[in-house]
Parts: sequence; structure tokens; C-alpha cells
Amino acid sequence: MASTATIDRAADTEPGRTHFAPAERVDPPLLRDRAQQAVEDPVIRVVLEAMRGHVLVVDGRRQILAANDELLRLLGASTAFQLVGSRPGEALDCWHAARGPGGCGTARGCRYCGAVITLLAAQTRQAPTTGECTIATRHGSGVRCVDFKIKVTPLWLGGERVFAVVLHDVTAEHRRRALERLFLHDMRNVMTGLVGWSDLFADSNPGEAAQQIVGLTRQLQHELEGHYVVQAAECGELKVTPSRIDVGELLCRVVSIYRAHRCAARRTLVTRPSGLPKVVVTDETLLVRVLGNMVKNALEAVPQGGEVTVGFYQTDEASVFWVHNAGVIPPDVADRVFRERFSTKGAARGLGTHAIRLLGEQYLGGHVDFTSSAERGTRFSLTLPSQESPRAPF
Repeated sequence: MASTATIDRAADTEPGRTHFAPAERVDPPLLRDRAQQAVEDPVIRVVLEAMRGHVLVVDGRRQILAANDELLRLLGASTAFQLVGSRPGEALDCWHAARGPGGCGTARGCRYCGAVITLLAAQTRQAPTTGECTIATRHGSGVRCVDFKIKVTPLWLGGERVFAVVLHDVTAEHRRRALERLFLHDMRNVMTGLVGWSDLFADSNPGEAAQQIVGLTRQLQHELEGHYVVQAAECGELKVTPSRIDVGELLCRVVSIYRAHRCAARRTLVTRPSGLPKVVVTDETLLVRVLGNMVKNALEAVPQGGEVTVGFYQTDEASVFWVHNAGVIPPDVADRVFRERFSTKGAARGLGTHAIRLLGEQYLGGHVDFTSSAERGTRFSLTLPSQESPRAPF
């Protein structure tokens, strides 16, 4: 996968262990018999044929017994028997499923998965249960987050409980709502500043007010362009325009934009380039957007009096831009950093790190990563291949 997080923690390699849901599975011969019973059961056949959405039937250990044609088309499978024995996250190629010691439901990140939570709740209540989930699926060399509404309904099969799971893709709806909330949130912040400094024209220091208004107006333009870029990228309509970029000038531009930002109040923002002047070949607008989001997140993560550093170094193989702050990302948060719409700052947030990965990897052709520890703080980085132009993802 393209985006990884390096966190100080022990590897999850011990067989049978789980960090959340039970890991035990049914023996394959028995499971095959149960799967055959499921496809022959008249009630289950009606459920698979009549229900709209992606439908699958799982046993008490969350292993797939049957699936409808819509789900098979989504997964590129010819028959449901190709999925028998796997769990939903494994069939959907969820990123976390591969990290758990017992597969889907057993990784640390699975503790926050709405699909696993809804399944376990339906098993406990023995009643229909609804929820929402975000599945981080592998998409080419990166990861794509897909939102589903989920309903789990208990059924009987040969005297044992099984569960019909219905998934509806609501990604487009959620993305539109999130972009609208984030747009209004950012515009409201900038307009509040503009109104406040405009009022000061009537006071004794109109010069400072004018400077602040100019800065906020530029920030407003920057935010508007940023929202346009993310929306165009989501739709596959973003054009990549490579050019030769002076790294020193680029870093100064990023710093000048965010030194005037509200989140930089009483915080220090500095650059630490290595071996400049250097030149990289990439799309300057997108690179500024990626680094700007890294800087903004770092500024919001440090208390007043804290420092954020923007740096760069270059090797024969790669050009690396990085942003550092002294804070630490808790492991439970680190598992979800690159998930779309995940944020610790509130409901109107959560597209910053998603945009970093989307633009940095799918459009600039780079690699986004981060490390976090108490000793070294947190550092986000974008690694671009040297002497290569960025690529269009579609």
C-alpha cells in the first residue's frame, strides 16, 4: 500500500490473538457444508435475490456463507463460493483486515469499524441492527475509503443463527456533505477575521488593519482554490501541470501563507531546508496544497508557544518534503489518520490528511508517510521520485 504509519508499538504477529472481535474460525469442511445449505435455503435465497444493495450472509464467526450478484460484481468474483470462509473486510480488501492477527475484526483499527460493531451488536441483541462504516480498501498502490450504511438481520439456518448483512454505498453523499461543512467552516473563520479587522479602520491604527485584511483576503482566495482542487481531484477532473520549482522559494511561499493563518497565532513556523538551492519537477499548485495541509495540521496540534518546522532534503532517488512538530499522535488515532473525514477536531473536519494522500500519491505520484513518538515528535513527509514528472491517476 502507498500510505503507511510508523508508530512505536509491538507487531501483531501472534496467531490467535485479537485486539477486538473473536478470531476463531470454523473448520473448512464444515464451513463448505454450511455454505451449501445457505444457497439451498429458500429464505436466504429470497434475501439474496430481493434485497437491494451488496448482500452477504455470514455465520456466527463472521465468515461469509453466501453473497448476492451485486456484491460479486463489486468484488470481481464469478461465484459466491470464492468468498466462502473469508470475513467481510477480507472480501472487500480492507486495509485493517490484513493487519489483524486473526484477519477482519481483530486489528486495533477494527475497534472503530462500524461494520464489526454492528455485526457484534446484532449477535448480542439477536435483533436487526443498523449502523454506518468506512472501509479503507486497497485502490491501486494506495488506499481508498468507502462509506457504507449497514444493516444486519439475524436468520435461522438449520437450527443455527446466521446473519444477513446489507451494505449500501453512501460515499458520494457523505463526501458532498463533508465538503460543504468544511467549506462553510473555513469561510466562516476567514470572514470573521475580515469583519473584525475592517471594524478597526475606524480606530487609530488603520495601517495594521489594512495589512491584516490583505492577508485574510489572500487566505480566503487560498482556501477557495483549495476546495476547488480537492473537489476536482475527487471527481478525477484535476489537471497536473509539472514545472521546475525552486525549493527555497516554494518553502518560503508555504510559510508566508500560513504564518498569517489563525491557527499560527502565538506559534512559530520555520523552515529547515537542506543543501538548497534545489529544484524539483512537479505540479507547484498541488505541492503547495499538500505541504500547506501538513503545516496547518501541525500548527493545530501544538499549543501556543510551540514550533512547527518545514524541511526538505534530496537524494539521488528522491526528493523529500517534511513537516515536524513536537506533539505525539496516540496509537488509536494513528490507525485512522489517513481515513477520509476522520478528525479529532470536530464533525466539520477530517479532509486534510485525506487530501494530503489523495493529491500527494494519486496525482503527484509520491509517497505520504508519518512517524510519531514521544522522543522525536511527529513528522509527516511527502517523498517524490527524483527527475520524474507527476502522473494523472486515471
